[in-house]
Amino acid sequence: MKLNGTFIYQGSEKRNGIKDPSKVYFEVALLSGVEQLRCSCDQKLFEQALPAIKPFSECNCTFVLNPTYNTLKLTDIHSVK
Repeated sequence: MKLNGTFIYQGSEKRNGIKDPSKVYFEVALLSGVEQLRCSCDQKLFEQALPAIKPFSECNCTFVLNPTYNTLKLTDIHSVK
């Protein structure tokens, strides 16, 4: 299921897995009012789209919800100008 929303982009980070250090995870931190959302994204979005977005700028985001694992994955992000 796809979800859309407007959020404040806080930042992103790349980290190695705890159980399997060879696995790399890409995470994005977003704000909506006083609520903080941390979600995953793929490497392509992390390396191509996110560096162009300044921290604390308003963005339109698209997510995919995985109801089996109750997770959100960021699939698209664009700065609101």
